[in-house]
Amino acid sequence: MVSRECPTNPREVSGLDPETVHSLLGFPDYLAERAAGDAEANAASPFEIDMWTLHSGATYALTHFFQGKEGASLDQYVRIANDILFNPEGTIERVEQAYEQQLEADGDDGSQASLAGERALASIERVSDDLQEKVEQFEEREDALRERFQEAMT
Repeated sequence: MVSRECPTNPREVSGLDPETVHSLLGFPDYLAERAAGDAEANAASPFEIDMWTLHSGATYALTHFFQGKEGASLDQYVRIANDILFNPEGTIERVEQAYEQQLEADGDDGSQASLAGERALASIERVSDDLQEKVEQFEEREDALRERFQEAMT
């Protein structure tokens, strides 16, 4: 599956930790914290967290810690968690957009934080480009397998 191979490593690649990623995706702070804790605890390395682990952390937080105070938003959070796994490119875009909005709200004053933010955005963009390459490779292989299957059936 493409998403298992996604090079998303929030700390190394973008400078964003798993808690920040979940927060930028729209999880409330208490769920983002729990999701990140689970992702870090279950990752092969806490410095190499992939999309599967981010998804797993999100679903763990929802099943064990969702308080229901957000009304009907459980469905929305479940969709976000599923998007992490089944739509990694869209997830990365959503994180990037939310992070850009956060940087704009904080103001660009040329500070170290602003420079770090710009580096993080550039890294997120690289992840997106890498992911697109993997998606294209997956689709090419899927088409080739489909053709071979059709040939074998005739």
